[in-house]
Amino acid sequence: MKYLIWKRQYGKTYEVCQWFLEDPRNRAIITANERLARIRRRDLEWKQSEVFRDHWLKLLKTHIVSFRTWENMRSVHPPTIQIAIDGIDDMVHELFHGDVRIITGVGTNSQPNVSIAAIADEHHAWAVNHLDIDPKFL
Repeated sequence: MKYLIWKRQYGKTYEVCQWFLEDPRNRAIITANERLARIRRRDLEWKQSEVFRDHWLKLLKTHIVSFRTWENMRSVHPPTIQIAIDGIDDMVHELFHGDVRIITGVGTNSQPNVSIAAIADEHHAWAVNHLDIDPKFL
């Protein structure tokens, strides 16, 4: 298992979507709630030509879902399907409704794309300096 534990706006979701697009029939993206799943599907709608649009939209609807929807769809997908969880922190808060302080797991942490990280650092610095935002929320 690979972890993408990066700051906000460092490209985690972008990486997950690129991974999904490499093999969309055999991969799925699971989100914390259906609103986020709809946003991810909308972001990827244009990634297929008009010729296959109906098939593509159906595939997105069954392969990019909330974790609650996924539980009801397990029989639809083979057990070999690869899964990316986008926003595990939001999902944990949805599941436990509490102040979760520590999460452990086995795997490796991947580093963000250097150019995206540099742009994000600039945006974070600007937000802290101009918007009176506590840096721990970025």
